[in-house]
Amino acid sequence: SFEVGQFSQVDALAAVRGRYEFMRLGAFMEVFRSHHIPETGEVQRTHYWEIGANNISAEGWISLGKQKDCPMESLERRQAQVLKDQDLIVCFRGSPDSFGKVGIYRHQPGGQAVPNQSFVILRRKADAPESAPSPAVVMWWLKAQFGQSYLQQKAIAPDVMRVAPRDIDALEVPCGPAALLDEEIKRLMRAELASQKINELRTEVAALLEKAWQA
Repeated sequence: SFEVGQFSQVDALAAVRGRYEFMRLGAFMEVFRSHHIPETGEVQRTHYWEIGANNISAEGWISLGKQKDCPMESLERRQAQVLKDQDLIVCFRGSPDSFGKVGIYRHQPGGQAVPNQSFVILRRKADAPESAPSPAVVMWWLKAQFGQSYLQQKAIAPDVMRVAPRDIDALEVPCGPAALLDEEIKRLMRAELASQKINELRTEVAALLEKAWQA
């Protein structure tokens, strides 16, 4: 309910509060919504790939979505929304299946990728402190039970769920102590290697199916 989501006194991070040092997400990352690219009828056109929840894999990899045609001027006005390498996107509103989904963008040459209106973009600030967690660590935290519990706790409605971007901005992310953070980064790296293998196996299966029953 609205009351539970907005005024709950339960600390979603209580179980790890004494183990880690924390930094507010908004202290080192820009947090802003992605908006609709308006149609103006302008003759000069361009293309972009729209990213939706179904373009984020279980491992957090973002694939290019549906290619869309739009006025060049409209996209130029929304340039901040064109994803940059290492940007994170978080689904801040939607069904329980898509709400809270998070992905990291790895730049793909020749493509302009823009998340749809259900996402906020998290972009590392140019003046972020050296001690600030990397985008990969932030994604690892957001995908884990504590980040997800925080988003669920802040959600306004149980059916079409929604969390205010300011609550994402206020999310605390572990930034120390260094020894514990290093251990977690090792875990993250092992998970990334496992994800890579899974992706390679999926590609192999797809190639085998394509040739199935052929001479």
